[in-house]
Amino acid sequence: MSNVVSALVQKRKVGSPTRKAILMFMASCASDDGTGVWSSKATMARDLEMGKRTVQVSIDDLVAQGLISEVGTRSCAHGFTVEYCMNLGAILALEPTNPNEVRKGKSKRSDTSTRPAKSRGAGDAPVQDVHPTGAADAPQDVQDVHPNLTGTILEPPTRTDAREAAVSEFEVIWSEYPTDRQRGKTACQECVVQALADGVPANRIIAAVRSYAKETSGYTRSKVSFADNWFKAHRWQDHGPKVSAGKSDNDPAMFWAGRIKAGKPVHGNPISAGLAREMIGRGLVSADQLQSVGVSA
Repeated sequence: MSNVVSALVQKRKVGSPTRKAILMFMASCASDDGTGVWSSKATMARDLEMGKRTVQVSIDDLVAQGLISEVGTRSCAHGFTVEYCMNLGAILALEPTNPNEVRKGKSKRSDTSTRPAKSRGAGDAPVQDVHPTGAADAPQDVQDVHPNLTGTILEPPTRTDAREAAVSEFEVIWSEYPTDRQRGKTACQECVVQALADGVPANRIIAAVRSYAKETSGYTRSKVSFADNWFKAHRWQDHGPKVSAGKSDNDPAMFWAGRIKAGKPVHGNPISAGLAREMIGRGLVSADQLQSVGVSA
C-alpha cells in the first residue's frame, strides 16, 4: 500500500465515484511510483461491493483517460490477471477537489532562517494597556459569597408535571362529590384543572364540595346540581366554610403556614402546588420557607 499515491488520488476529481473508488483501491495496492498493481476484477468487485461488469467498464474508462496503463500479466489460480501501472503525472494533472488548497511539498518549503526578520512573522509587540477581552480592570476579592450556588436547587415543574398533578387533585375532588350526582367527568376535569392553574387551591374546592353535599343531603335529585353544571358554574365560590378573622382551623393556608413558622414537621405531601402559591400570595410564608419543608411553589 502507498500512502503517497492514495493521498494523491484522494485529492483529485476523477469524474465518477465508481472510478474514484476503483482508483483508490488500486492506490492501496501500488508502490510509491504507481507500479505493481495486480488484483483480479472479481476481487475488486467483491471488496468494493460492485458488479464485476461495472469494474470492467470503469477500468476501461480509466485506461482510456490515461490514468492507468496495462503493463503485463501475472499468473494466478484461475489463469492470469492483468497488471496495471498508475500514471501519477496524469493523475496529478486532474482538477483538485479543493482548488483553494495551497499545494506545498516538503522539498519546496524554504528555510525560514534565511528570510528577513519582517517576513518571518510579527515583530515586537507593544504591551497592551487594555484587557484582551475588552473588559475593564476588575478588582480582586469583591465577592463576599462563594461563586458557586450552594444548596439544592429545585427544578420548576414542567407543564406536563403540573397537569398530571392537577388531574391527580381532580380525582380527589371528584371522589368527594356525591356519586348519585356525578355526570360529565371529562368536562368537570377540564374545569377543575383550569381553576387549579388559575391559582384556586384544591383544598378550597374540596371544602366547597363537602359543604354543598352536606347542605343538600336531604334534597331530591330535581333540586340538586349535577357535577358538570356545578363545576362549570364555579359553584365552589358560593360554598365552603367561612373563615373568621384570626382563625385558621378552617383555613388550610393559615393552618400549614402556622406549622411551618413554628418549625413543626410537615409529613407526607399535604400542601399542593396551588395551596403553596396561595400561601405565598397572601404573604403567609415565603418560597424559601416552603422549600425548607420540601414544598415547591
